[in-house]
Amino acid sequence: MHSNQTASFLLQYDDVNISQTDGDALLAALADTGEGDFATLLAVFGGAKPATPITVTVNPGFGGSNDGKDMTIGSGGEGASGPFDRIRNTFIAELSEIFMAAQNKKWNPGDSKGEALSRALAGVMYPDGQQPGFTVHQWIDNDTDPNIDSEAVLSPSGRQDWVSKTFTGNANVKGDLPAKPTGCGLAFLFYLNRQLGFSWARMVSAADETFEGIYRQLTGSSGAFAGFIAAIDGEFRPGQNSGLNGTMTQPFSDGLEQGASPSKRSPRALRSPNGLTPTPLRTAARLSVRRYLSAEGLHGRVGLRDRASRAAQPIGLPGVTRDPLSQAGLRGLLNGRRSEALTSSLLDPRVFDAQFYLDFYPDLSAAIGNDLAAARDHWLQYGINEGRRGSRLFDVRFYLGHEPDLESAFGTNYAAAFAHWINQGLPVEGRRGSPEFDVRFYLAHYPDLESAFGTNYAAALDHWINVGIGEGRIGVP
Repeated sequence: MHSNQTASFLLQYDDVNISQTDGDALLAALADTGEGDFATLLAVFGGAKPATPITVTVNPGFGGSNDGKDMTIGSGGEGASGPFDRIRNTFIAELSEIFMAAQNKKWNPGDSKGEALSRALAGVMYPDGQQPGFTVHQWIDNDTDPNIDSEAVLSPSGRQDWVSKTFTGNANVKGDLPAKPTGCGLAFLFYLNRQLGFSWARMVSAADETFEGIYRQLTGSSGAFAGFIAAIDGEFRPGQNSGLNGTMTQPFSDGLEQGASPSKRSPRALRSPNGLTPTPLRTAARLSVRRYLSAEGLHGRVGLRDRASRAAQPIGLPGVTRDPLSQAGLRGLLNGRRSEALTSSLLDPRVFDAQFYLDFYPDLSAAIGNDLAAARDHWLQYGINEGRRGSRLFDVRFYLGHEPDLESAFGTNYAAAFAHWINQGLPVEGRRGSPEFDVRFYLAHYPDLESAFGTNYAAALDHWINVGIGEGRIGVP
């Protein structure tokens, strides 16, 4: 065996299986980044540290496996010329599972939930090393799998719910092998991160047997799958081919741009097939749906060489002050400030109206006059973090004070609270966002509106602001 030693790893290969030139280069590449990657995952997993040194055996004909302490990984077809992203991606996937065992918080690498997390972390850290996309598109397109289909819980649209339930294996197949449960879990992890604003460290700190339980701990609410599947069904119509496939490895390989393009049609209204339930992704940032689903939903080059210099504060995670996976490049799923989808939620007209913002805060209008662009910039840079109010329809301090479960979950992470109301609190749960309007009261008080809108809370709010006020309808008792 040829070997290379670092503080945390014993790296080795057998030159029977690989040339010395290639083997030495692969070990050197792992040694170059391994300690930094170890420190990153140590922070993500809340300081839970596996026993070291961890033996890493490189076998070019292998995929990846571990026994909770040591691992064997393939070279991914890479040799002395690199670029080594594939082997590093596999290394992170296996190392994440070793950290799960050390953390012992019900992230089980042998089931679909743990497998999804290991793939997600590997893709965030080394996106260019992603294998051609699979698991997510198989779940979206509901490919037949006789090993699991009989025990799956189906949504009304026919897609399998592996959020409320975790696949742990059966007589035919191990829990971490079927594509659809892992694909559903991958997409849901990025829904939590991209749409609801939870850091990776915060998500990993939660402990439960299912993603539903994880969601409940993070938000204080139940019904995780409802909002999530509404977004999926709105973007990928059930019964129609998604266009996602098993060859996608690079960002935007499905042909969608990062932002709006004049050459594209305007995004259609996102609604579930029955036309009643609004999806959480109601802005142009819905493109992130495809970005976190294509190529296993793992896109963007993450700049982890400069770790966590501007990383986001995890929500309520004792002992960890930064999320080391929140530093990303221009097209990353994350960035040092906010993800594109989160920023879009914060600029949703329900939570931010530049003119209202200036009128409501005389200190701002005195400083910047009636410059709406400057008001927007102030809102994003300062106002949100200060807990300021951006619109008539939503007051974040009221929201948290009125909902003790959310105050406990979010504390003063106002950005996450804004995103929760836009993506979950209003459209799915009908929570009240301001002293001036209570959507559940509005519907109950006016039977004609309740008959028209049912539980389409977002549409009911839109009705009040656009029509109801003019008709003299009241929004609160």
